[in-house]
Order: sequence, then C-alpha cells, then structure tokens
Amino acid sequence: MNWYIKKILPVIVFLFAISSCENDGECRKDKYVVVKMGFYQSTLNETTSEYTVSSLSIDSITVQGIGNDSVLYNNAKSMSEIDLPLNPNGNQTSYRVVFNETADTITILHQDTLQYLALECGCLKTFVIDTVLTTNNFIDSVKISNYTVNTTDAEHIKIYH
Repeated sequence: MNWYIKKILPVIVFLFAISSCENDGECRKDKYVVVKMGFYQSTLNETTSEYTVSSLSIDSITVQGIGNDSVLYNNAKSMSEIDLPLNPNGNQTSYRVVFNETADTITILHQDTLQYLALECGCLKTFVIDTVLTTNNFIDSVKISNYTVNTTDAEHIKIYH
C-alpha cells in the first residue's frame, strides 16, 4: 500500500495540475462585457441620389445610466464610439445620452445567458440584444449590427444622426 501512495499519488496530482492549467487561459480571459455603439451620419449625394454613410465624431458626449446615478462618460470629447455595460439583473438597460447640447434616451431590451468557463473560473454573463428604442432629438435612427454581446470587440449598435 505504501508503494501505491508513493508511485500513484504523484501521478494523480500531476494530472490534476495539468488539467487545471488548461483552463487557466479561460480564467484570464476578459470577463467584462459591454455593448459597443458607433456614431454615423448619412449624407445624400444630390448628383447620384445615393446616400453615403460615414463615421461621426461627437464633440461632447455625456452618458448616464437611468435607474442609477452612474455617469459613464462625462463631457467626453471627440467620441466616435462608446462602450456601455448592460444591466446584469434585468432585461432592460436605459441611458440618458447628451450629444453636445441635445439629450436622448436609449433603451436596450436584451436577454442574458451564462457561459460556463471552467470550474475554477465560474461563468461569464453574455447578452443578446432584442430591440433598441430611442427618443429622436439628436438620434435619427439606430441599427443593430451585432445582436450577441460577449467579450469580442465588435460593434453592436449603429447610431445615426
């Protein structure tokens, strides 16, 4: 029995160490999930009667979560995109966004799912966007370009002025 413990136990410990190291990369993965919104403008070419879409840089933007007192961007300058967290405890997230001097409300309706990473790491909460609602003071329209919100660096919502 003593021989068994001396020979087999180190092998078991080694195999356990190797298997837990395999998941270490998952544990180190960025677990902060945000929705990325880009700003755009459409311009009509009067000669061709076609619209061209170009990126829009906002001179000054302030973003505050509705239902909490968090200010996520405070008079940020020259912004062409913003990253915002989604509510992990509900299916709706709303923001008050001030573009230069004009305020709009953006409401994102979403579903959440848990993505299992590893026993040592736990789970990552990801989201699927259902709908985006806005007031139309500065915002002309919105388009969902990527419905899945996870740790990838992808634009999810296009906001048109």
